[in-house]
Amino acid sequence: MLGLGFVLGHYAFISFVAWQGIGRRFYNPNTAVVSKITGYGIAIIASILATGFTMVVNNDSSYRIFSNFEALQVFNFVLIIGLALLMTPTRQQVQDWMRLRHQGKFAGRFWSDLLWGDRSPAIVSIAVMSICSTIIMAIAAIQHPFLNDTSAVIGGLILQCGILVIFASLIQLILLRKKQRGIWLIVTIGSLTVLPFLLFLIFSERFTGAILFGLFSAFPITAAEQAFSTMLAWSLVGQCIGVIGSLMIIQKQIRRLGDSEVKTLLTSAAESPKNMLT
Repeated sequence: MLGLGFVLGHYAFISFVAWQGIGRRFYNPNTAVVSKITGYGIAIIASILATGFTMVVNNDSSYRIFSNFEALQVFNFVLIIGLALLMTPTRQQVQDWMRLRHQGKFAGRFWSDLLWGDRSPAIVSIAVMSICSTIIMAIAAIQHPFLNDTSAVIGGLILQCGILVIFASLIQLILLRKKQRGIWLIVTIGSLTVLPFLLFLIFSERFTGAILFGLFSAFPITAAEQAFSTMLAWSLVGQCIGVIGSLMIIQKQIRRLGDSEVKTLLTSAAESPKNMLT
């Protein structure tokens, strides 16, 4: 009965999220399918439920527990990237947000709007979700009685958290384009997800440096098990630089988009009948 209750609870939650997304798109086709508040709930609940599958206590085989965390990182990547695609605003929404900011609508609550607002970029929200899911999985790894490679698992989870933020930045950059956004999303996300990890699997046994491909891939736990501590440390430093660089590029692109929106508004105001000389 308890298991059936959980099944019904899952169906009810998924139906609620789907119905809410349908309603949001019905009233405004340009809005994000999932709100940021709902996204936080999905990320936390799904991370807790998925992490529970790694807690095998009737078998002390460390390799089996480690493979469970490898599978868990794949699920976490699909979850966060899926939420990023459903929550990231389009070009028109970002333009509306920048116009409202220019009008002083978000004065004094800039960060709160980045965390909760529907029109603002979702990068900060995705970063918060990634950090929350990483903390949940890291706690499970630390508390697991049969996991021997705890440091490798935690290092891989931290590296994946940074990769997810970079991917979220790329998704936002692509959705700011005017044309061919679907093709760019498929090619960019698909190649960056598959290619580095594939190069790691092919060349890691031949060249030690190929482990770096795995550390900078979407699934770095396997590479973290083979990497040296210095290699992990430098990978974390390089990833921090990558995250900061991607955020700076996003900020520059959004500011440029906002400047063009302001110029359009000023031009339309100057050409209005009230401002034209007769």
